[in-house]
Amino acid sequence: MAVLFTPIWGGVDEFLGVFLLEKRPVTITFVGIVYAAATGANAVAVVVAHRFVGGGLKRVSAIYGLATVMLFGSVFLPGPLGALPLVISLGLNGLASILLDGLLQRAADDATRATTASVKGLMQSIAGIGVLLLCGALAGTTDWHTAVLGVCVLAATLWVATGFLLARTSWRQGN
Repeated sequence: MAVLFTPIWGGVDEFLGVFLLEKRPVTITFVGIVYAAATGANAVAVVVAHRFVGGGLKRVSAIYGLATVMLFGSVFLPGPLGALPLVISLGLNGLASILLDGLLQRAADDATRATTASVKGLMQSIAGIGVLLLCGALAGTTDWHTAVLGVCVLAATLWVATGFLLARTSWRQGN
């Protein structure tokens, strides 16, 4: 989860401006406001994250799932209305990322904590390149809405697969 989900929203954040500018009548000023709102949503996520501790990977997965639904909403809502679920999605991703990092920190012992964080960061960078290439390829052949929709499908697929793996692990531990 730590390696795959975070780069998806990083890719969306990277292409947020061009994606929004395809929604008429969005202006450059509006794009700046949306970037500011997304930054604010992440700041709120940092402030409230401690209230969401507990529930483990299931809770983190549920938050990523809601972020994915909001991301889909940003694609299908017209004009500036698509910005609201986009900002919510980016904020939820920030919250899930913080909670997931906390879970990773607690799971790693002192001797491996730094290595675990470094490997996670490296793998996120590699996965991020893949997401950016996917977005660029889709946008180059179609448009930015299709590119973000492709990222939504990727996120939804990862979310369903994660849910399946969590359910399977939970079932095995119960038997």
